[in-house]
Amino acid sequence: MAGIYSVSQITRAIKEDLETRYPFLWVQGQIGTLSRPGSGHIYFTLKDSEASLNVAWFRSSQTRSGIAPQSLESGAEVVCAGRMAVYPPRGVYQLIADLVEDRGVGSLQLQFEALKRKLAGQGYFAPENKQPLPSHAARVAVVTAADSAALHDFLRLSRRRGWPGEIRIHPTPVQGDAAPDSVARAVDEVNSLGWAQILVLIRGGGSLEDLWTFNTETVAHALYRCGIPVLTGIGHEVDLTIADMVADTRASTPSHAAQLLWPERTEMMQQVDEAEAALYQAWKNRYTRLRDELEELSRALSWLSPVRRLQQLRQTLELQEAGLRRSASFLLQTKQGRLQQLVDRLQRTFGPDGWRVREQAVRSLEERLEAAAKAHLQNRKNELNRTADRLEALDPHLPLKRGYSLVTVDRSGEFLRNAEQVDSGEEVSILTERDRIGARIK
Repeated sequence: MAGIYSVSQITRAIKEDLETRYPFLWVQGQIGTLSRPGSGHIYFTLKDSEASLNVAWFRSSQTRSGIAPQSLESGAEVVCAGRMAVYPPRGVYQLIADLVEDRGVGSLQLQFEALKRKLAGQGYFAPENKQPLPSHAARVAVVTAADSAALHDFLRLSRRRGWPGEIRIHPTPVQGDAAPDSVARAVDEVNSLGWAQILVLIRGGGSLEDLWTFNTETVAHALYRCGIPVLTGIGHEVDLTIADMVADTRASTPSHAAQLLWPERTEMMQQVDEAEAALYQAWKNRYTRLRDELEELSRALSWLSPVRRLQQLRQTLELQEAGLRRSASFLLQTKQGRLQQLVDRLQRTFGPDGWRVREQAVRSLEERLEAAAKAHLQNRKNELNRTADRLEALDPHLPLKRGYSLVTVDRSGEFLRNAEQVDSGEEVSILTERDRIGARIK
């Protein structure tokens, strides 16, 4: 079901549709009513035999036209270029004029459109044929009129932009009957010399007739066959010529051409500073990360190193050996004390002769006891050595020295002994003598 629109809604919808559909167009007709308020703007109607159209020509746009605003009068035949707009408070549509020319320019516009269609059909404007502008061009050829304002603006900006380079001027007339051939020869000359990295074609603003040199087929052919990138900066932003469409890149003005060709030096210095800071930060981050990784690997290696394991076993062995020494010393002292007691009893029991006999027996027993103690100590030491050898043989890291590896399951931390312990895609760690390697089960 259709809704009910407010006046503002329907006016806004018409405004958006009209202004989107006609962003720029040419309209020719006869001036009807004409109004010149104190603001300097000019309002008039443009009419033909069947209809009329309101036109608003604002003061800021009047300097770009080929006709003097004060010479505009009712009944004059003119051609207006601009965009369609809707004025909501009055609910009317109108043409916002950017250019107003006398009707003689209308034929030029027809020639412009005809050449535009012809060259478009031949692929002169195809994006795939466009070349990118060189970065920081150091050899630039400029084709323009000698000592023109456009050239002065271009050179003025070039002095404070980009890196130092060389600019060669190829002076040529840019207006008049001989201008198209002269511009084409200058373009061909730049192309044949092979010196320049880019060709810049510039000219100041003017009427459609003033800029007609750049709407000729002669200039279009010369730009199309140029082997190096072509940058144009012709007239003002609203001035679009055939040369602009053939060129690889179009600037809105000669000054804009210099801005497209070279960046601001302050911006370049800032970019260098930012790149230096980013490089230092990246180096610092990488250094910190690698240092932390090295410390972590060193700690892990110290815990898993066979050398550390051997040190632990050696420490255990030394503790056991010290315990054996203390046990043997205590046993020997105990036996010696008991022996001394027996000697004392013998001395009290037997006389001197008996004592000598028993003294010899005691010496014999003492020697046997000492030999037995040494044998017992040696047996305990041998048993300790055998225990240490068995412990070392049971060290899971010992085979790593012979080229074997240990595989542990990351999920459980257990050693991998059979395929039933893992699933496809599960992560494991492979421990070699020197490294730990991550892997995934296929």
